[in-house]
Amino acid sequence: MRPLPLLAVALLAPACHGPALGGRPYDLSAHAPPPGGGPPAGTPEDDAVRAFGESVEALRAAWATARTADPETGLATGRDLRTPAMEALRARTLTPEFPASLAAGVPLATVEAAAYERHPGLAAARLTVQSRVEQFAQVAHLETLLEQYASFVRDARLGIGMALPGDRLDFHFPAPGTLELKAAVVRHAVAEARAGLAKEVGEVLRDARIAHARLVDLEASERILADVPGLLEQVAESAHGRLAAGTGSKTAVLQAQVEVSKVRTDLVTLRREQEVTRARLRALMDLGPDVGLGPAGPSPLPPRPPALGNLLAEARAVQPDLLRLQARVDRMTAMIALAERTTYPGPSPNLGEMRGLGTATGGSDRERDPLAPKPKVWTDPWLGAKDAWIAESRTALRAAQARLEAARNHTRLQVESAVAARDTAQRVHELYRDVHLAQAQQAYEDAAAAYRAARGGFLEVLDALRRLLAFRLESEHAQAEVRAAHARLVEAVGTDLGS
Repeated sequence: MRPLPLLAVALLAPACHGPALGGRPYDLSAHAPPPGGGPPAGTPEDDAVRAFGESVEALRAAWATARTADPETGLATGRDLRTPAMEALRARTLTPEFPASLAAGVPLATVEAAAYERHPGLAAARLTVQSRVEQFAQVAHLETLLEQYASFVRDARLGIGMALPGDRLDFHFPAPGTLELKAAVVRHAVAEARAGLAKEVGEVLRDARIAHARLVDLEASERILADVPGLLEQVAESAHGRLAAGTGSKTAVLQAQVEVSKVRTDLVTLRREQEVTRARLRALMDLGPDVGLGPAGPSPLPPRPPALGNLLAEARAVQPDLLRLQARVDRMTAMIALAERTTYPGPSPNLGEMRGLGTATGGSDRERDPLAPKPKVWTDPWLGAKDAWIAESRTALRAAQARLEAARNHTRLQVESAVAARDTAQRVHELYRDVHLAQAQQAYEDAAAAYRAARGGFLEVLDALRRLLAFRLESEHAQAEVRAAHARLVEAVGTDLGS
């Protein structure tokens, strides 16, 4: 920046000393850039000032857009929540009549949409993202005006009061890159908060899917157990008939009654577990305990996931935890660059440069002489502490990079484990569906027919019925495990794999 002409200094001096000299405080708005975007084109210094002002305005405009943008835009949440159907469902979950509508049933899509829109933890995470966006106001507020004022006072040499320290002006204005570095720090903080939001969304949706799968399993198990007392009563009637005819035993009748009582007790336990699961769903959807939830209804199994190699590549690119740690590394890098810019001198100490007297250290005339044998350069009494802090920050940055690499390894392990668990659950389900259920059903029918024809004992019938009941329940549990393992795999990868 050029030193101000003597006439300009004389004209500006009264205004700069406020009421004591000019009768009014200094008006910073007098030096604000015009609406057209900065000073008119002229010297290279003017062009530099105008370019700096334009960069500030560009950053402000970008941040104004970020303040009004949806914080979930572009998030890898493990579920496509932007389809027209899901958008309409999300809007319906915020209406006053939504809680009453759940009495008719709670499909999986409704649970996902309600948990996404209403969960208090997600609301807190969204506000965290917004608070990071608001940090830009602290970065750019009065940045240009304050730096212009500081540079003017140091370079004007008004000759009134104590001499100002001879700080080099290129550390104060326009400080090329300083504002951009500050904005980069905030931008990476916003990216970190958005990744944290995506991580919480993935966890909430995972819990919602697992709870819904558990409710589907419990309802199916209840339907299976509800049919068992009728079958046992048929067997008990046969036992009564044989006992009346003198060919049976009283033990068989008692065993049938015991089995009926046991199944009815299991039904009560299942209904209690359903209430607990419904309470978990109400908590995920932020609903009161008096809101009644209808049946979950049948739910199709999710599709098979892609190959493991594709899943690992996708997880490395979009997994929220990795994005969060990467944003933290980027933020620390920008902070260290900003600290270095404001702490260390530039590449040249400018010892041979003839600047205004404002660049000399205050004191006697000899000390202020720019041609003195030992020219004064910018010094900082806290340079040692700042240098130590920067060194410490570099070490912390290396630690953050190591944590990021460890998180990549952990993500790879999670994806591989989730794929193995999902394949195992799918294989068990198909085994029960295609082999065990048909065999157990046939064994029970053969044992019941043999008992009715007096060719077999009651214990064979009871064992066959128990085996059939256990296989049917295990088949439903296997389907629930498929859904739960798929939900964990979606969370581990961080992208939508279908549901």
